[in-house]
Formats: sequence, C-alpha cells, structure tokens
Amino acid sequence: MAVCYRRARLRASATTAHLTTLYEEADYVLFAVIRASSNPSSPDYFNYAGYSSFSTDADMLSYIETARTHSLYSFNVDVTASDRLLTLATLGSGNESLVLLFRQIR
Repeated sequence: MAVCYRRARLRASATTAHLTTLYEEADYVLFAVIRASSNPSSPDYFNYAGYSSFSTDADMLSYIETARTHSLYSFNVDVTASDRLLTLATLGSGNESLVLLFRQIR
C-alpha cells in the first residue's frame, strides 16, 4: 500500500516541466505518459517523432486523442489545437521508448 501511495504522490508532484532555451522560457503541464513501441505492427506503436507541426487543427486533435488513448495514466488536463506541445522521450532497450507529452501552460 505504501508503494502505491508513494507512486501516486510522485506522479502528482512530477506533472510540470520548465524549459529554458536561448530564445524563451516556458512552463508545461503533463497530459500523457506513453510506453511506445517503434514497431508499426505493435499495438503499443505511437509515432511521437513524426509531427513537428500539424497541417490542420483536426490533425493535431487526432494526435492528442491518440496520445491520451495510449497514455499509462489519465490526467485532467485540457489540450486544444492552439496549444504548444513539448515531447520528451527516452530510448529504452529494443523498440520501446518512454514518452512524456506536455502542453504549454496558458
């Protein structure tokens, strides 16, 4: 029980990111955590690196919905087509990556 509580507490406290670049500083809020496979035939496949921009709002909203569907956790964070996204990914062993998706805080 204590382990579950600690994980829940950690998850609750680790839901924001601060990004500083040469050009800007911004804060982001986490809306999806995905264990993604790079194998397109896998049910865990998620193409997180294929979208530096979206042609239409509908394309972005579809991407956001797909991310939420694949997320290991549910976050009560609204994301719209006008939001800026931040994607952080760690490369694991084999075909797996852990992907964190954030939206910029408005």
